[in-house]
Amino acid sequence: QAILAQATSLPQFVCARTLMSASHLLSSVLERFGGLNTILESAVWCWSYGQGKVASASTWIPNFATTGFQVSFVAALLCYPMFLICALVAVWSAAKIGRVRKTFSTLVIVGFSLFLYPVLALLGCAFFWIALSGVLFALSILAPLTGLARVCLELCSETQKYAKAQEDIRATSPEVEDITLCQFVTAFIVGSVTLCTFGAATACLTLLKAPLVFVASVLHGVKTTFPCDPNFGLWWICVFAAWLVGFVTGLVLLAVGVCISIVVKVAASALWPAYVATGMLRTIGVRRQTQDGFCVHVWDGLKAGYQVFWVADALTNTCITMKFDLLDRFVKNELSEVAQGQRETLSEDVQQMTCLPFVSLHLHDGWTPTLEAIAKHLHVPVNVVERAWDSFMEQMKIIGLDALDANLLTEDYVAMCPPSLFIGLPACALLSTVERSPGPEVVLANDLRITDAMRPRGGFADKVWSELQAAMGAFGSVTLPHDARKALCGMLLAGGGAADELPKGLADVVADFEGLEPKLQGPCRTIQKALVAVSVECSRQSAFKDKINGVIQTLLADRQRNPSAHVHPHVVPLLAGSAAGV
Repeated sequence: QAILAQATSLPQFVCARTLMSASHLLSSVLERFGGLNTILESAVWCWSYGQGKVASASTWIPNFATTGFQVSFVAALLCYPMFLICALVAVWSAAKIGRVRKTFSTLVIVGFSLFLYPVLALLGCAFFWIALSGVLFALSILAPLTGLARVCLELCSETQKYAKAQEDIRATSPEVEDITLCQFVTAFIVGSVTLCTFGAATACLTLLKAPLVFVASVLHGVKTTFPCDPNFGLWWICVFAAWLVGFVTGLVLLAVGVCISIVVKVAASALWPAYVATGMLRTIGVRRQTQDGFCVHVWDGLKAGYQVFWVADALTNTCITMKFDLLDRFVKNELSEVAQGQRETLSEDVQQMTCLPFVSLHLHDGWTPTLEAIAKHLHVPVNVVERAWDSFMEQMKIIGLDALDANLLTEDYVAMCPPSLFIGLPACALLSTVERSPGPEVVLANDLRITDAMRPRGGFADKVWSELQAAMGAFGSVTLPHDARKALCGMLLAGGGAADELPKGLADVVADFEGLEPKLQGPCRTIQKALVAVSVECSRQSAFKDKINGVIQTLLADRQRNPSAHVHPHVVPLLAGSAAGV
């Protein structure tokens, strides 16, 4: 009734009547609950508060229709001399009309336009703004209703799809993942502590830097969006007016965004440490070992709280220095990879944005890859994935021995463990996977087949899958002769290393790659870039680096025990023209 009494327009009246009908229905069903009156009173208070805010805002925000009519009518009157001059010039420029007719036409145009132009301008502007205000009034009623209806339908549809997908997963994998009561209590304690410490510090830091972030963002927006194209001509005024409206809107959204960022950072200072403390990094094969003690969980949670503070400082500094390209990569790629356990540390250019030291969670100490997660995605036993993993490691070892026998690598080069070797060995081993896979499915050495419908998901897995598909597509488009494959293997084994840092034999093969025919070099270059990209992504995984370290150490030990060792008899040598595989 209070809302109905305050209704001053048709939409308000309709909303008030709807709310009253709903309240009567709720009262009849839930009248036994004492909190119903409180709920209804809260709804009435929210309506009254919102109405008051809108009313107060309307006192200093002018009516758009009235303002638009006044501005357009005055602009039309100011343009009258220009229109008149243009009309007279057109008349006196006519080639088929005599002077008498031109003079008569001039008198008619001047005489009638002095009286008719203001009237026509008035009627035209009034009709336009009345029609526009009517359309916007209708949109103010229909747009929220249709928009919310669409959102509800989409939400229901996506919920049904998600529920159906979860039913399918439950049918194939009945086991569930959960945390223990001890982990829950640990997460609650760690989250509360970090919220009161790092959360408060993060909020204060963001508030102190908020003016600088606002000014830097405004300057960047003006620099990148200000309309200064000379092709606009006289339309520049209209373009500038539109830009000014958008700019003012952007300022409001920016201020709101700064406030939201503070809330998000404070929430992250409680959720991320609690998330880390439970050990539930839900990604491909990354999960905390169960033998870790309570102190390790708590210590990692506290470090995660400091990470939130560090990230908040780096984000604000990136905005202040207007390095928004770096900010985009920082937020979209690196932060998500850290959150999913796919990256231990951030890139050097990001770490340079703050003077605070970055603290990683040292995934190789408390987190290890579990093949159960991958096996669950592929719907195969764990031992099948283990055999594929062991086969890949063995294949890298055999390729290394083959390269040593062929003088592509030297023992001194391998002993130095250069980064290019960590990239080259897996990339060269992946070439056999590409040759073995007809596409689009990937066939591993133990005949395990991975399809797009049954594969792990996530940032790391998606990147690896897309790069493998690119390599397989390029490989299927060309038939590589013996020399071309030899050069491609050498290019992969080089791992992107500089020619002067490679062993002489390997550098010669890389030089041969540059001399391939263009029709062969193009697909080979695509294969090389894709497989090196996969190897780079894998090298970011600490567990993978540990495995390659073990392969290199085993490689050197085997070489020292038997310097004349040759490759496995079942494996075609690296320099051969067909696929290597185990």
